[in-house]
Amino acid sequence: MSTQKDENLRSINPLQAELSHQLIALFIREGLTTGSALSERELAEKLSVSRSPIRAALKLLEHFQVVEPRPGGGMRLAMDSPALMRVEMTLPESPQDQLYVQIGQDRVQGQLEEHVTEADLLRRYDVPKALLTKVLTQLVSEGLLQKAQGKGWLFTRLIGCVESNKDSYELRRIIEPAAIRSAGFQPEPERFQACLAMHKQLVDGLVFETPHHALLNINAGFHQMLADFSGNRYFSEIIRQHNRMRRFTESGAVLYPERMLQSCQEHLDILEQIEARDFEWAATLMERHLGISSKGQLGVPE
Repeated sequence: MSTQKDENLRSINPLQAELSHQLIALFIREGLTTGSALSERELAEKLSVSRSPIRAALKLLEHFQVVEPRPGGGMRLAMDSPALMRVEMTLPESPQDQLYVQIGQDRVQGQLEEHVTEADLLRRYDVPKALLTKVLTQLVSEGLLQKAQGKGWLFTRLIGCVESNKDSYELRRIIEPAAIRSAGFQPEPERFQACLAMHKQLVDGLVFETPHHALLNINAGFHQMLADFSGNRYFSEIIRQHNRMRRFTESGAVLYPERMLQSCQEHLDILEQIEARDFEWAATLMERHLGISSKGQLGVPE
């Protein structure tokens, strides 16, 4: 059995591995629960790929018992969010994600200049040109890189700058509480309850078993969810762009367990006030949470 499993894993292609991680992140972000029906067409649209690679990624996730066949056809989710995070630790890593994170670490640590060329990056990372092109395209689409005049690429000047980090938190302390206080703020029940349940388990100790990248995804998903609940697309897009930049710059940071536990408790306090419909106090707690995070107490800012 294990020999067959190893053989199956060796046959996984990079796109299949990449999409399997993206699908799990999507399931967690959207608050899908055990038994949720999965549409290949909708998943393909959300990840901007064709249905064929989505089908292959779902087959891989079926191998890991993340999804299962649905009576009558199609697939459905077979586990909840905490189990999804544990499974993600065992999934093959995506070469694209590995390179993306490495470039982010090197830029933040000053090992990459603001201006880089494709030739420089190919020499430094010794990867296929097609893989580098995909990562550069991703960085451009996320607003983290732009074509330089003449030759090469320019990283946005907001990356790796202490002043920009301070400015980012100052903006978030205005935007995120305002989103909760907005007249249109309305939690989506399933997505909200999944996030609430996840944070209760994290505070109960799951935070110490959860891998770094999964904690960053959960954190980003929490802040994005509350911005989305405002119904204001400008709030949502501002937080989405901030989350992209934070993923790029913080993926290699050290996360201290004590601070991560404290942060999850702060998230849970906010969620419980939203559940009680006390949006004003929830917004006040958000201001306090972002103030603590901006100082980087007990760990890197999150």
